[in-house]
Amino acid sequence: MKLRSKRKYYFLQAIFLLSFTFVQSQITSAPTENDFETELVKPVKIIKIAEGHYFIDFGKAYFGTVVMHSKKQQNDSLIVHLGEKLNDNKLIDKTPGGTIRYQKAKLNQLDANQNIVISLKADKRNTKVGAIQLPSSFGVIMPFRYCEIENLKIPIEELEIYQKGYYYKFDDEAAIFKSSDTILNAVWDLGKHTIKATSFTGYYVDGDRERIPYEADAYINQLSHYALDSEYSLARRTNEYFINHPTWPTEWLLHTVLLFYQDYMYTGEVEMLEKYYDVLKTRTLMDLERKDGLISSKSDKLTGDFKLELGFTKPDTRVRDIVDWPAGQKDTRMEISQ
Repeated sequence: MKLRSKRKYYFLQAIFLLSFTFVQSQITSAPTENDFETELVKPVKIIKIAEGHYFIDFGKAYFGTVVMHSKKQQNDSLIVHLGEKLNDNKLIDKTPGGTIRYQKAKLNQLDANQNIVISLKADKRNTKVGAIQLPSSFGVIMPFRYCEIENLKIPIEELEIYQKGYYYKFDDEAAIFKSSDTILNAVWDLGKHTIKATSFTGYYVDGDRERIPYEADAYINQLSHYALDSEYSLARRTNEYFINHPTWPTEWLLHTVLLFYQDYMYTGEVEMLEKYYDVLKTRTLMDLERKDGLISSKSDKLTGDFKLELGFTKPDTRVRDIVDWPAGQKDTRMEISQ
């Protein structure tokens, strides 16, 4: 009887320890649908280009899609264009280049008295393994400000069209700035909206190119976000992501320490610092310090084992310095010290 009691005690103790370990390993959790908000934005401008062809400007870019509601039935097809950039004719640039987004969608018909969500195609690069995945309820979304519709057979007045934007919970009233300088006000509005709109994954990501967090980019996002809202969960989730997903530039690795430092300065919470202290100490790269006090990515101490300590899963990961500036804009007369 006593033996059974001891077994029961040890079994319960083991369950408790496992539960405690699980809680400790999950300081932050993956974002859920409840962490996000959506906004239906009305057009600020609708211009008739030709018969059945209209240009629509929503005023600001969001990550999302278009929602339509027609009061009349159209049994013919409808062509919808979404894009971020305009061409010289002030219409959507359909070959914008790079990772500037454009998509064309076709509706076989326009059903009356129904909310019609434009279906988009997923980008292969930013939805592959390694990219931050969106909640399945979002469907496919993309960044855009402009829309064009072609082959509209019903009066434009019979069609309600909205930009449906997705973003992480954001308090628009938490920070307000107004001055006598209209340009300065516009810069503030642009910066504030950028932080709000680019939160669509629940992490600080590089935008729509890869949808992957990078430490230095995230540091700018973090400080900007903290100046606009007292919502810290997005930053803390991103910080914890970097512990197991470091990126290769030496400068980016160093930014991990700054990210956690700013989290402490704004929240006063120490649990993340306590949990990841050893990793953060390694991310200072003090182990690679030269005699002159500078850190070198060419140090013999940058071994496979040290890369594993940094958080990389592969010991042959190439850790190197980065000059993060477009090649065409670099001053080629300057020589970068190695």
